[in-house]
Amino acid sequence: MLLQKKASLEEIIVKLLALNPKLSAKEIYEKLKRQGLSYSLRGIYKELTKLEALEIVFKVKDKYRVRLTWIINLLAFADSAYDSYTEQNHLVDLLSSQKKKTKYKFNSLSKLDLYWMQLMMALHKLYPNEPMFLWCPYQWFHLVHDYTVRQFFTAVDISGAKRYHIIGSGTYLERLAIDSFPRNSEYSFSESPFSDDMNTYFTFIGDHIISAVLPSSMTKKIDSLFNAITREKDNDKQVVSDLLNQDVKTSLIIEENPKKIKKLKKKFVEFFGIREQG
Repeated sequence: MLLQKKASLEEIIVKLLALNPKLSAKEIYEKLKRQGLSYSLRGIYKELTKLEALEIVFKVKDKYRVRLTWIINLLAFADSAYDSYTEQNHLVDLLSSQKKKTKYKFNSLSKLDLYWMQLMMALHKLYPNEPMFLWCPYQWFHLVHDYTVRQFFTAVDISGAKRYHIIGSGTYLERLAIDSFPRNSEYSFSESPFSDDMNTYFTFIGDHIISAVLPSSMTKKIDSLFNAITREKDNDKQVVSDLLNQDVKTSLIIEENPKKIKKLKKKFVEFFGIREQG
């Protein structure tokens, strides 16, 4: 089985062939050996024979390749599974049964952002009459998925949900997003109780909180880029896109934590001067 927590030899071979078409068994053996993996040549032949029988790889002379039809079917399955598991009703069920902290890992800000938006809509459905609170050190979301973010904000407007949004810096790029913010939002670029942590982003509503932690190296790159662009003439959209879509290890945490949220909410209430009912 592929994509196990601990990669099997089968998975290692498939990944290797996916990146390096036309490898012989001996070449696979040598590449794995250079990676510090000690598998026998006999074991590699055995796995290749199984993969051939499953029609995942095929052999031409002594070279092995991954079947393109298998790759296409895998992509179709992944797309279908993603659609099913990011469907709003499923996410609402996931969040309503979420009793402990769960961590998801992503390899780009772009992928993290898409899943985060889906989760926020699910939270609005789970807590339809509750305000949402957000801390965003840098408002980069609209730069990587402008159309999708605008659709999301429109959905928030339709839901009538109130949002309190603190942004950690007020650069030119971040202020571009203001026009698309939901009408029922209050936002601020002022220094806040959260300004000391520019690596952590969070959103909470009701008893649930979603948080994301970026590597400090990526935060420095974002800060440098955002401060370098002070007008539209300097706004090289390709450079911005390349940064936000590059490979970077990020994580997203979902948890039901009323105690933690109570402390955070108090800071938002004091910051915005919110009058709480009751």
